[in-house]
Amino acid sequence: MATAKTPVRQDTIFLKDNQQTPEEAAAIREAKDYSKWSVYKKLARAKVMLQKSGLKKSGYNPYDKFYYFDLGDFLPRTNEIFDELGLIGVFTIQTQTIDGIVEETAVLLILNIDNTDEFIEFTSPTAEAAQRNPIQGLGSKHTYMRRYLYMEALDIAETDMVDAGAGTHMEEKAKETIEEKLLSPKQKELLMSNFALHAEFIKEELAKLNKKKFDELTMKEASGIIQQINQKNMEAKNGTEGN
Repeated sequence: MATAKTPVRQDTIFLKDNQQTPEEAAAIREAKDYSKWSVYKKLARAKVMLQKSGLKKSGYNPYDKFYYFDLGDFLPRTNEIFDELGLIGVFTIQTQTIDGIVEETAVLLILNIDNTDEFIEFTSPTAEAAQRNPIQGLGSKHTYMRRYLYMEALDIAETDMVDAGAGTHMEEKAKETIEEKLLSPKQKELLMSNFALHAEFIKEELAKLNKKKFDELTMKEASGIIQQINQKNMEAKNGTEGN
């Protein structure tokens, strides 16, 4: 006597074959829990997420006839990504007077919301905008410096950064000062305060740059060394807490 068999649905077989194990499901949940990630790991993920966003240039230079990334092209998506990962960007322009000369430094702090002791600092000297109206000049300077530092922090292509400033005195001056201006007193103070703990590392970095002392460093070079020192300090702190 023949026995009737109930046909098995193909979609049921598919679901069973691809069903997640408890371990796999736990791994996925843990991967989406960013609260234990360091600020460096979060920022690295933010860069990748932003690159996959399909950003489009809306800024247009009518004189040289090309498009470039405006601040509004990437900042809203950046804020969404930062909110998801637990980061926040804080932009300021700081001033200090040295020998009667007022110097301005634009600062962008990327802070880890889940551990506010962790942050990455991006700095740059400011440049004056070529505007007749002082208020417009101030607004242009803040917008440009904010945009420049976010692009640096998020590794948005350098060619796009240069595009936006082509044909303007402000961009040319900013590029020149970023590459050539010497480190600020605050940067020198940070390097000196960390020298006892990281003497060998700092000496190696100076040698790589063919520099013999801190006063020979540019602001950009000093910023790079300070970022690495901050990372080493965070890693040492996390290692101590883990023990």
